[in-house]
Amino acid sequence: IIFISIFILSFFSGKKIFAYSLNVTHEVNYANWLISQGDYYRAIGVYRKVQWYSPKEKWTEIEKKILRLYQISGHCREGLREWLAYTNMHKNLIEDFSEWYLVKVKLLISCGNYHATYPFIETISTIPVGKRIATLLLKREEILLHNNSEDEKSPLLAGFLSALLPGAGEWYAGYPGNGLFSFFVVGAMAGGSYYLYDRGSPLFWVAATIGTLFYAGNIYGAVTTTHRTNLLTREKKWEYIKERNNWDNLIQISREYSIKFTFLRW
Repeated sequence: IIFISIFILSFFSGKKIFAYSLNVTHEVNYANWLISQGDYYRAIGVYRKVQWYSPKEKWTEIEKKILRLYQISGHCREGLREWLAYTNMHKNLIEDFSEWYLVKVKLLISCGNYHATYPFIETISTIPVGKRIATLLLKREEILLHNNSEDEKSPLLAGFLSALLPGAGEWYAGYPGNGLFSFFVVGAMAGGSYYLYDRGSPLFWVAATIGTLFYAGNIYGAVTTTHRTNLLTREKKWEYIKERNNWDNLIQISREYSIKFTFLRW
């Protein structure tokens, strides 16, 4: 009787395990179908269920897929909170911290928080993809924050030129239309002020004050316009580097990027 009971229990438990295995495969296929339809949130829910019923050694692998879905769906901040929560609760399950921190770097980049990625550059550089991303991040910092190339214009020179001749600084910065406008407006105010002064009109002080404000604004505008021109130049350089290095696919932020996951059987 004992042997028969053990046999029956083993038989039914075996069927249950086999049915569970088939159920996992079905759930993963269903999640992949949801992803293909762009229903990322429901796919996250399916993967959470799969994760819950999976062995713990599979949790980190599945968690990476969940974080990936947060990234491509545009909910990178939720993904960062999820990353932090998983790291705090299941740090002992993470085997490769280089890949794990690379997941966080991709989420930060998707959020546009490039500055927060720099502390992880050394860590992610130990793997090939991470090294490419780290190199480009350092290149971005060099271009956007520390670029002093010859093709950039000097804001001080632009301000000096506008002080000598209103509008000259904005013309130098690459905005001739703004330069001509400033020249004619300041010139008109100066001419009007002289006309009122010559006639002894009390309105001279009003016109002179307004003209002085326009003159000061012309200098300030030349400086800020030059700064804006330099920033646009740097952004164009960065966009060129991104295109040359296939940045979007490297970071995998394009929603058209293939994201169909395969599930490792156990």
